[in-house]
Amino acid sequence: MATGVILAGGKGKRFGKNKALTRINGKCLIEWIIQTYKEIFDEIIISTNDPSAYQFTGIKIVKDLIPHKGPLVGIYSCLRESMDDRIFVSACDMPFIKTSLINYMVRKSCGYDVVVPSLGEERLEPLHALYAKSCLPAIEKAIDKDEKRIISFYADVRVYKMEKEEMLPYDPGLTSFFNINTKEDIEKANAFLSGC
Repeated sequence: MATGVILAGGKGKRFGKNKALTRINGKCLIEWIIQTYKEIFDEIIISTNDPSAYQFTGIKIVKDLIPHKGPLVGIYSCLRESMDDRIFVSACDMPFIKTSLINYMVRKSCGYDVVVPSLGEERLEPLHALYAKSCLPAIEKAIDKDEKRIISFYADVRVYKMEKEEMLPYDPGLTSFFNINTKEDIEKANAFLSGC
């Protein structure tokens, strides 16, 4: 199978506070993701450099092997620590990820190092993607070059880009890719949940 990883390493400077702990409909964003992950994964990891903030979840925590280098190092650190050969990575601010889409992505991952959604015109979603341990050498090389962008190592591995049409049967509204960046997004998320 795979290990579910939640990247919660951001400082929330633009947002003004820790996004992962922001509440929508009475629950922290990270708790929404954990709830979904528990339906799929035997192992769940929170990637963070602030372990004390997430002790309440009871979830395994992995700190970055090289602090303050961004999400690429978070992915690298969790790949090294995971029990499974693959990890599914989500940002901590994506509360509406879908089990059906994640399961489909896991099924499609055979023979690939990365499975990443593509929402058109090379708009990739590397923070809603699967990564195999076979990526480790390529990620190490990217980190050594001080690359910060997650996709910087994609050219060196086998990548499956999942087009929008392929995902629609599993997530018709593509709500998996809704993320919280502003206070208005919180209002939208609450409205969406009220309508469910």
